[in-house]
Amino acid sequence: MPTLAPKGNRRSDDAFRLFHAFVRAELTINRGDQSGMKRNLIVLSLVSALLYSAVAASGSASAYSTVRVTGNTVDTSLGANGSLGWWFNRDSASPYQFSLDKAKIGAGSLHVLPIVSEPGTLPNLGVQKFVGENFVKTAITADTAISFDYFRGTSPANQFYLNVYVNSLNDNKFYDCRYDFVGTGGNMTDWATVSSTATPVNVQKSGTGRIATCPATLAGAAGFFIRMFAVNVGDSSNADVGVSGYLDNVVFITGAGTTVYDLDVTPADKDACKKGGYALYGFANQGQCIASLQAHAHTEHSDGEHSEAEHPHANK
Repeated sequence: MPTLAPKGNRRSDDAFRLFHAFVRAELTINRGDQSGMKRNLIVLSLVSALLYSAVAASGSASAYSTVRVTGNTVDTSLGANGSLGWWFNRDSASPYQFSLDKAKIGAGSLHVLPIVSEPGTLPNLGVQKFVGENFVKTAITADTAISFDYFRGTSPANQFYLNVYVNSLNDNKFYDCRYDFVGTGGNMTDWATVSSTATPVNVQKSGTGRIATCPATLAGAAGFFIRMFAVNVGDSSNADVGVSGYLDNVVFITGAGTTVYDLDVTPADKDACKKGGYALYGFANQGQCIASLQAHAHTEHSDGEHSEAEHPHANK
């Protein structure tokens, strides 16, 4: 399945083509008529101003941004739902690291190391798994979609999956509806994609019902809200012992535009940015590399709550 294509803004292109056609017509009609040319230049200036305003407004509605993610971006001291952003392995001990070994975009990706079987010390944990939660609290529209790319190596594709937690109100309830999407493709030598544009393998309604039924698809839940979505590796069963892989290029499309999360590695220190080292990490110059270090902050606090990511076959 191909990676989601970012939303574009065709209205601005059409507007500029119309404007250019108008300019050419005016220059042709008023060739040699100086007074007519001056009058129409004033008109064209006004049209340009209006056109710029319209394009700026339409562009903001179809914004596109790439966000480099090199660790937790939430304030973990506030606990789940306390702030928006990414929280990796909130209560799992499954080993992972940001690595330069492979990349779909940027310089690197998030590497989930082989999952091991060990006693869990937190609720619902035995065999470990990897969970990357992104708290977004965003309204669902007909355009809303989420995808991520994975490189599975020798691991089964169905150990890479996406959970989307949806509420009928924009609040912090665990979920009213959970939509599950599972990897089905890829091979040992290339990247594959899990996407919410596919038919969900499972739609789970909360046992503490606030709604009668869940819409059959994520797009069908327009008017609801995504509280959080999670990218996952492993299902907390013996089947995922030894599972590993790489994650990158998380695409989140909403009514406001497209955000691409580049899961990437950060330099160890400022020295790693010097003598051309910045290029290894995908930066244009040394200053950008050092600035990323200053912005980067790993937070390792755990609030003790259980992980909210669920394998589609664990229909709770």
